[in-house]
Amino acid sequence: ADACADGQDRCCSATAASCLAHGGPRRCQDGDIPAKPPTIVSYASLAPASLMVNWTPGEYLSSATGSRCRFLRWRIEVLDDSLTWENWTRARDCERLPRTSEVACTISGVESMTYYWVRVAEWCSEARRDSLFTQSAFPVYARPLPATAPSAPECVLFEELARPLGFRVNLRWSSGMSMDCNFSGWDAEFRLLPQEASLTERGTAGGPWSIGCSVGDDRNLTDCAVENLATNYAYEFRVRERCMDPHA
Repeated sequence: ADACADGQDRCCSATAASCLAHGGPRRCQDGDIPAKPPTIVSYASLAPASLMVNWTPGEYLSSATGSRCRFLRWRIEVLDDSLTWENWTRARDCERLPRTSEVACTISGVESMTYYWVRVAEWCSEARRDSLFTQSAFPVYARPLPATAPSAPECVLFEELARPLGFRVNLRWSSGMSMDCNFSGWDAEFRLLPQEASLTERGTAGGPWSIGCSVGDDRNLTDCAVENLATNYAYEFRVRERCMDPHA
């Protein structure tokens, strides 16, 4: 079957064993043999509003069969899953990639949060030798555009608590642009900063980030209090927005 150009009537000069699945051996002119369709190796969305597709060129396994295709370019097309099959769109940025053992291309400019099919073909200098398209086995969801980062939090109130509770810091920040984020909550985090021995009795190592306080439900509520911080230590604070889709 690998020697038969996927069973097209114009396709093969090979052994009966290799072409049995397509009706046995047939003889034809070499000029009629198209390039073998590529094989899609992987297809995914790894970055916002983009798709990544990897493929390998088609190669006939039988030495008795081959195409005289002189490689011209790749033809890569995408289709919004909500549209009809007449609406394939060319991914022109991928078309000029060379014919190597494995080809990878990022397709940009697609709509985020949308499912897309992809298909790939090899085009030849003579159109009659162009390969058929290979289509992805499933559509892929283009990742959402993430919310932009909020402003750095301001410490608007420092309050020492009764021993042994340490002290409390009230934080306030401004939200960024929500983009495709379906808001889930705010997390204010803190960590202990390293200090040299000259600043404290023994010196301290830095610590990991920990959640100090969280705000949910309302994106406009952009303040909260971090409590029970130890005295005589230096801390750093940061805020992140949580979304229903973690990629947003």
